[in-house]
Amino acid sequence: VISLVAGWCGDKFGRWNMLIVTGIFNSMIGICLLIGQFDNKGIYIAGILIAKALQLTTLLFANSIAPTFLKGRYIAGIIAMIALGGGLGQFLGQQVIGILRDVTGTYTAGWLYITACGVMATSLAACFKIYFDRQEKAEVN
Repeated sequence: VISLVAGWCGDKFGRWNMLIVTGIFNSMIGICLLIGQFDNKGIYIAGILIAKALQLTTLLFANSIAPTFLKGRYIAGIIAMIALGGGLGQFLGQQVIGILRDVTGTYTAGWLYITACGVMATSLAACFKIYFDRQEKAEVN
């Protein structure tokens, strides 16, 4: 159901816009988990539910913007790089959280790491959106 809703939203509101929105929510996940770890189970569970929902949708939006980079040529390579990045992120992210927990003794640094990664990825997506919007306007003129 999440994939269908995400696809509909991507068509209605724009894939880049939805990628940025999911990035903002991804940034909020770390904050929810950080707050929720201190005896606030409702916020913690909300953070986990948002994380699971966005785990599915972020990759959908990332794959849908792949043709923007090369104007329809060699899309398979771009999608492969996105899949590689997503796979590495899902593996290495958990490893980094575990290492941070071992070093600090709590999950706090790990949740801040998730938030920082979400902010950086959202900023990158926003910069790409601005770049491609300007490039499209220049081609029209």
